[in-house]
Amino acid sequence: MIDKDHDIPEATRESLKENIGFLLHRPSLMWRERLDQALKPLDLSIMHYGTLRLLELNLVEYQQQIGLRLDLDPSRVVEIMNSLEERGLIQRLRNTKDKRKYNLSLTPKGRKTLSRAKAIATKEQTDFLSVLNDKETKHLLEALWKLANE
Repeated sequence: MIDKDHDIPEATRESLKENIGFLLHRPSLMWRERLDQALKPLDLSIMHYGTLRLLELNLVEYQQQIGLRLDLDPSRVVEIMNSLEERGLIQRLRNTKDKRKYNLSLTPKGRKTLSRAKAIATKEQTDFLSVLNDKETKHLLEALWKLANE
């Protein structure tokens, strides 16, 4: 669990307010931990959720693309895909044109599970951002989008 840094001296805390690495990394860790915990009742991790979302949004077609999109080692991708396939959430079929590739798709069970996971993620996002007012939230999301697409 992420500590709240209550024991950090005030001078250090002040310097961290302008440290972009800290300001991007710390909330990211907090968010990942929060969402991971919230998805546990569905027996999903944040990586499972991310993979299902990529498939839903048609951002990947092949298993190898998952690793590129999520910046994961190929062995970790295989582990995630095996887990999702064993639970009947995705289907992997050999690509007829390139036997090294697997075509991926969500199963009906996968779509239903993802729908529940998205509802959880939406609630968690709302709760996570509740320390900000609507205008601050809008500005934060716009700024992060701009950075992410630079």
